Amino acid sequence: MAKDLTDLSKYEQLLLLILSKLDNKLEGKKKFWKILYFLDFDMFEYSDRSLTGDTYTKWSMGPKPVNLDDKLATLKTKGIIEIVSKNIYGLGYKDTKIYKLKKPLRDKEIKYLESVFDKKEKFIIERDIKLYGNKNGKELELLSQQEAPYNAVELYQVMDYELSYYRDTQF
Repeated sequence: MAKDLTDLSKYEQLLLLILSKLDNKLEGKKKFWKILYFLDFDMFEYSDRSLTGDTYTKWSMGPKPVNLDDKLATLKTKGIIEIVSKNIYGLGYKDTKIYKLKKPLRDKEIKYLESVFDKKEKFIIERDIKLYGNKNGKELELLSQQEAPYNAVELYQVMDYELSYYRDTQF
């Protein structure tokens, strides 16, 4: 798979790195949305640039990255990840999307993915995975809805990265 990794965009490489750091799978589209939100807006607040360059819109469930579905579809088409729907919570609940690496990444592949990111990016990735990786989608939704970028715009409007300066993130 190592050759395949070099053909991916940095955004796609980040998605694989996230999955590898979360035991090769992530349960819930909402959780994926929020982890990316925190990564991008924390990175912007910390270093005046985002990790993915994605655009985020305000949804009732919190910030939504506009291009995530396309990036995940690309990874699925290339046979690197699988996306399955599963009813985890029982009757009356929607199926949960589960994103999994088809094969766990080898150490060499993880090292390659990590090498794509500079020191500041690695710091934010490690920090945010540690802070948010063990939370579920609902917990992350509630956290993201307390943030200035979310509260400063109307539903379905674009959330400006510059609004991250109105948060009080401790780095």
